[in-house]
Amino acid sequence: MNPTDLPYGERRLNHRKSCSRLIQVNDGNGSFKGHLRDLAVGGAFIEPENGLSAGMGNVLHLNIPFGLQKGFLTVKAKVAWAKPEGMGVRFISPQTDE
Repeated sequence: MNPTDLPYGERRLNHRKSCSRLIQVNDGNGSFKGHLRDLAVGGAFIEPENGLSAGMGNVLHLNIPFGLQKGFLTVKAKVAWAKPEGMGVRFISPQTDE
């Protein structure tokens, strides 16, 4: 299904789950902390901790901690939209880089 085939206002292809996880975001020029507020197979909503945000189209590396374990998962994402309250990102497939 193409996002343009979805009802007006809703363009997500996958259902998102609410969450609250502090993550580290690296935009290539530096890093900042953000709160992962919802998560889906194809993307996420991030609320930057200090108001910093990446611009639309920027590629980010998200360091997402595992539950109670000490490690984290690094995920590559592209900013799909950005507003003062946060930004929506689309995960980039490692096979395609897009």
